[in-house]
Amino acid sequence: MRDKLARRLYVLLVPALAACLTSAAPAAADEPDADTAAPVAPAGPALQGTVKGTSLTAAVGLKAIGEALHRIRAVSHNMIGECTRQDLVVVSEPDVIGPMVLPAIPAPDGMINTGNTLPPRKKYLDLYGYALQKLIPILSEEMNNTVIPADKQAAVAPQWAEMVAAVEDIRNRYEALVPLVQVDEKDIDRLAVGKQALAIYDDCEKVDRLRKSVFHATKE
Repeated sequence: MRDKLARRLYVLLVPALAACLTSAAPAAADEPDADTAAPVAPAGPALQGTVKGTSLTAAVGLKAIGEALHRIRAVSHNMIGECTRQDLVVVSEPDVIGPMVLPAIPAPDGMINTGNTLPPRKKYLDLYGYALQKLIPILSEEMNNTVIPADKQAAVAPQWAEMVAAVEDIRNRYEALVPLVQVDEKDIDRLAVGKQALAIYDDCEKVDRLRKSVFHATKE
């Protein structure tokens, strides 16, 4: 009777003891031994890569300038397109418009230019003017926020000065454009509007070329 009781206790206790030993083993392994633990470096000031950080700031700033230029250039291009819209007609068979004889199929799309220019639509000029009003300050802000590395400032000073002057010209061209658009549609001078829009487009092209030059100079 006693032997049966002993065997039963053995069967119950041995697995429980084994489980306890197994679960305790990883906890002991997680504690590093004093002789093998890696030494801890003394606390000190955080490392600051001044040159790398400044160069990154210049790269990010110049990229942001490029993004603003891209949008202003696209808007001015659309404004130019609005001022130079051509009067196109669809031709499916020979026809006559004034002194012009139209062939049956003048082009793959069946369209032919009559040679007349359509008047610009005020609703689109207002839209493009509003976009310029918002985008030009963003361009100026990106210029002001761009930090050129100290050791590169002298090398890029001429290009940067030209960029600043061209951005100021973009602003002046926009201010000259505003009163040309704020009139009745029948009174819009498409040539005057197109001239200012073209000047803004050309200034954007100039600033972008200079921006790329400055970018390469800061990477050398």
